[in-house]
Amino acid sequence: MELKSFEKVDVDHDVVKTDGPTESLEGVDGAIDAYTPEQNGRILRRIDLFLMPLILSYSALFGLIKDNHLVGSNFSFLTSIFYIGYVIAEWPICWLMQRYSTGAVLGGVMIFWGGLVMCIAACNSFASLAAVRFFIGAAESAITPGFLLLVSQYYTTNEHGSRVLIWSAMNQGFAAFMGVLIYGLGKHSLDTPGSLPGWKSINLFLGAITSAWGIVVFFYLGSPDRVRWLTPAQKTHVKARVISSKTNSKEVHTWDWGQVRECFRDPQVYFVTVFTFLISCPNGGIVTFQGLIVAGLGFNSLHTILLSIPISVFSVSVFIALIFVMKRWPHIRLQLIAFFTIPSFAGYLALALVPESTNRWAKYGTLFPGPLFAVSLFLSWSLIPSNIAGRTKKSAVSAITLIAYCAGNAAGAQAFRPKDAPHYRPGLYMSVTAFALCTVLSIFWRQYYVSVNAKRARHFEAQNYDEETIQRLGAEAGETDQTDLNNPFFRYAI
Repeated sequence: MELKSFEKVDVDHDVVKTDGPTESLEGVDGAIDAYTPEQNGRILRRIDLFLMPLILSYSALFGLIKDNHLVGSNFSFLTSIFYIGYVIAEWPICWLMQRYSTGAVLGGVMIFWGGLVMCIAACNSFASLAAVRFFIGAAESAITPGFLLLVSQYYTTNEHGSRVLIWSAMNQGFAAFMGVLIYGLGKHSLDTPGSLPGWKSINLFLGAITSAWGIVVFFYLGSPDRVRWLTPAQKTHVKARVISSKTNSKEVHTWDWGQVRECFRDPQVYFVTVFTFLISCPNGGIVTFQGLIVAGLGFNSLHTILLSIPISVFSVSVFIALIFVMKRWPHIRLQLIAFFTIPSFAGYLALALVPESTNRWAKYGTLFPGPLFAVSLFLSWSLIPSNIAGRTKKSAVSAITLIAYCAGNAAGAQAFRPKDAPHYRPGLYMSVTAFALCTVLSIFWRQYYVSVNAKRARHFEAQNYDEETIQRLGAEAGETDQTDLNNPFFRYAI
């Protein structure tokens, strides 16, 4: 059955009618079938070799300093103002990455961010620190949408989950490295009176290398059509691979307000937005206050820094194991999203309920499963490049989701109040409630995708469409920037 254009498709309410012909795939129609598994493996390794270090170093450097060295009694406000800057900048940043080169925008932001980090070393008051934190939040708003956009341009749907987990593992790994660095500088500062305070040294060092790396990112990071480390033949190969995801392999620089409006009638956008808000409430409090919680168990400041390292190493080990799981079984993302809220629920509930007389090392042990909810957060974000089609819609959903992320983090930080120190039990109860709601929500979220996929499959089975035709027409629709709702041949990853 050879079809070169769309025929009118009339499906259930969740599929928008599509009429008329579409463009055929330019230069790569069916090209993915021309590549052998060995060739596909080679191009994937090349993408990983060049792309992943660029985007991982970019995100890791941002994460290194975000929540370190918040001094004084205003932890909650300094956390919240960071996310206020994040929220305000999120939509303009997504618009810029839509209109201009993603690599140029990310590189420019990175250079600016490095300068801001160095400015922290000059802060000598709460007001100056709050101002810098606000602009650092605005700069950091580029990280996740930029990363998700690049993932969608280079990797197939089945590869999205594992690549997002690599990113997450790198963040956790750098957290462990940062703990060692902070400990060394902190100990030096205590042992050498009159020396430059450790937190100033860290900020000057990280700011300088971040700005320098931003120059590299500016010239070497971008869409497959723009980068210098792919030959023309390799660019065609990358494009052919991505076409199979039906989410458009081309750069689109026009902003389509119709796709923005579609976001507000798409159920999956509400699932990812509400899920992100709920799981970000614990994130906003625990990430900032975990050091204080550990200190509240009876450890001094240097020991608190050292004790954060094993927790990060444990998290990295879990993330690395899950990378291999996702490569072997790429279709279990929502099952993992539901599951990995449970260890965090159990760990923080145990910490909140254990008697005061419990040994402090036993209490410390309850913190190990806590950070694992990050698996659920990052895997939920991996569904954006997989299941959101249409370049403007993808950018808009990223912005909406990350605004929810900021709102949740800012709200969560306020649940950890100074009067509840050192155990912060109300904040812990808020966290476990959010985790429980996330587990339930992710189950309904998966069922929605299964239901839509089944309805579409039944429709085309009744019309005797074979799988090859469905894949071909779906890819053609994707290349004309059709959204997932407007492309009846689209199938949602679960």
